[in-house]
Order: sequence, then structure tokens, then C-alpha cells
Amino acid sequence: MSNRRHALASRLFALQGTGAAVVAPLCVAVVVLLLWQYTLRVPQVPPPTSIGAALRDNWDTIVTGARVTFWEEAFRGYLLGCGLGFVGGIACARFDWLRRGLVPYAVVSNAIPIIGLAPIMIFWFGLEWPSKAAVVVVLTFFPMLLNTVTGLTSASPLSHELLTSYAADGWTVFRKLQLPCALPMIFNGLKICSALSVIGAVIAEYFPGQIDGLGFQLQNQASSGVWDQVWAYALVACAVGILFYSALLLLERRLTFWHVSYRTRS
Repeated sequence: MSNRRHALASRLFALQGTGAAVVAPLCVAVVVLLLWQYTLRVPQVPPPTSIGAALRDNWDTIVTGARVTFWEEAFRGYLLGCGLGFVGGIACARFDWLRRGLVPYAVVSNAIPIIGLAPIMIFWFGLEWPSKAAVVVVLTFFPMLLNTVTGLTSASPLSHELLTSYAADGWTVFRKLQLPCALPMIFNGLKICSALSVIGAVIAEYFPGQIDGLGFQLQNQASSGVWDQVWAYALVACAVGILFYSALLLLERRLTFWHVSYRTRS
């Protein structure tokens, strides 16, 4: 009987914790929106009702811009940049001389200015989506490489020795030990690059080229002073990035359910 009561109490506490985690942010959001609507009077920051009306009135254009920015530019560059970074990370983990030569550039890559990359990529790849995707490739390659190398080299030496003592070849060690140990860091790189890909694509659209993307529309409406539409496009760009990041979180939870962080929460 006491065990049942203890289990019921644990479930109630868990539900209360979950409810608080959902209700508290919602309350803060409602308070912020009300203050924004009724107290803030800045021309460049229209009230939420005006932004909502701009979203409704320009929905087809906004959806088209989101598709162009995410699917044609950000996602393609993300796949290529992360794929190359993952392959490069495997090579760096395998060859120590390559790791010593390439990883320092991955660390310094955080200082790469996006604004400076976009004109160069447009000169190399033209005005259409490949130049925007190329900016995303440069932004995502090094973070993915660094996280992959860190994850693949984090496996326990004792576990490695145990597998080799059982005559495991290099592929078996990689598949059974290194890759599972590296999955949390790999997903960390994927999540970081998801935000960088959307940011890079939007900023790259500030320069000549694609006229349907969110970045172009943001710049165009801002130069015209149509601030409700500027905020509408900006909110959709944020939503695209959040949804992309959330999808990766779900995939990470599905593939790394065994990790200590999830077992501790449960």
C-alpha cells in the first residue's frame, strides 16, 4: 500500500512540475504581450495586433519566403555543411596529424563575419540560391567538425582496449563504441548548426539575388518603413529556426534515450 502511495505521489509531483514548466512561460508571454499592446508606443515596434494582421494579410507571401529561405537555401546548405563536417570529423579522429592541423581553424571559425562572406559567395556562385547555401555551408562546417571530433575521441580507452582484445576491427570499434559515445556531441553540433543555417540564409538574402526569401522581404519592408510586416517576417524566421531545432531535439531524444542525461530526468 505504501509503495502505491509513493508511486502516486511521485506521479503527482511530476505532473505538477510539468504543469509549472508549461504554465509559467505562458503567463510571462501573456504579460509581455499585454504590456506590449497597451503600453509600448514606438513607431518601429507596432502592437501585436498589427503584426498579427500583417501575418494574415501577407500569409501567402510569407509562406513562400519561408519555403525559399529554409528549404532552398538553409536546409540544403545545412545538409552539405554538416555532412562535410561529419566526414571531416571522422577523418580528424582517425588521423592525429589532420586533427592537429584542422581543428584550430574550427575553433577560430567563430570569428568569421557572415556579412563579409555573402558578397564573396555571390561573386563565386551567382545570384541564386547556391550562393546563399554556400554561406550556410561555411557557417556549419566547422562547428559540426569540432563537435564530431570531440565526440569520437571521448570514448573510454579501457572500452577501446576491451574491444580490441576481442579482435574487433576498426569498423566494429567505430560502430559499437565511438559513434554511440559521439552521438550526444554530434547532435549538439547539429542543433548549433540548425540556428546558424537559418541566420546565415536570412542575412545572405540581404545582398542581391533571391527576391522571394525572408531576408529580402525583411530588408525591403524595413527600407519602406512598413514595420508591422518587418516584424511578421522576423517572427516567421524565428519560428522556422525554432521548429527546425525542435525537430532535432525530438530526433536526439529518440536516438539517445540511453544517455545519462535522459535517464537522470526520468
